[in-house]
Parts: sequence; C-alpha cells; structure tokens
Amino acid sequence: MILLRKIAHGLALGIIAGSVSFACPTAAFAQVRGDAETAKTKECEEKGRDETRWMTKNLYLSTDQYDRVKDLNIYYSCLMDNLSHMPDKSFATKKKGEIIKNKEAEFKAVLSQEQFDQYKNRKEKKVIQKKSAFSESI
Repeated sequence: MILLRKIAHGLALGIIAGSVSFACPTAAFAQVRGDAETAKTKECEEKGRDETRWMTKNLYLSTDQYDRVKDLNIYYSCLMDNLSHMPDKSFATKKKGEIIKNKEAEFKAVLSQEQFDQYKNRKEKKVIQKKSAFSESI
C-alpha cells in the first residue's frame, strides 16, 4: 500500500511538471516523499476505498477483482486529487481526461462487460448529478 501511494504521488508530481508519460510509472520513483502520511493522502485513499466498497457491493467482485480494483481506485483517486490542486486548470482538465481514459481501460480489463456497464452507468449518473447541482447553485 505504501509503495502504491509513493508511485501515485511521484507520478502526480511528474504530471504536474509535465514530464511523465502514463506508460512509464517507474519514473515516479524519482521523487518520493518519506513514509509520513499526510491528511491529503489519507483523504484520497479513503475516496478510493469508498469507490471500492460501492463496486464490491454492487458489482459482486471476485477476490481477484477486488484486489486489483482496490489498488486502481486508490491510485487513480490520489492522481486526481493531486491534479485538483494545480494552478493551470486547463492543463489539469486535459490530464484528468487522460487519467479517466486510462482508469476506464484498466477497469474494462478487470471487470466483466456487465460489471463495466454498471460502473459506467454510475459514473454517468454522478456527472449528471454534479451538473444539475452546479446549475441549481447559479
């Protein structure tokens, strides 16, 4: 788990610097914090665990799927969290799109087609809810 956090953090630092490709996660080891957990790291890990809990309950994951999905959810949650604090919002938005594509491709390889369709439907509903909440607040 600590190694996964270090990879996610290091990769996010590389994304922020604009120098890391998603195909080369080993570059993430170049910049790694110590083992001290920050509140921010705990928060993004908890978001990943929440997503995993939903998927376990609603998609009936196998043990192998659970292990892989848990790691992916935490990893991508931390990447997205790090991008949300970037000053260049257009760059962050572009990178978020790339991250989402990569995450979905990895989930598609782990989940059955039926499970993946349910996952995608939930994501689409969440986007619609966010948009309607935003439009109501204007």
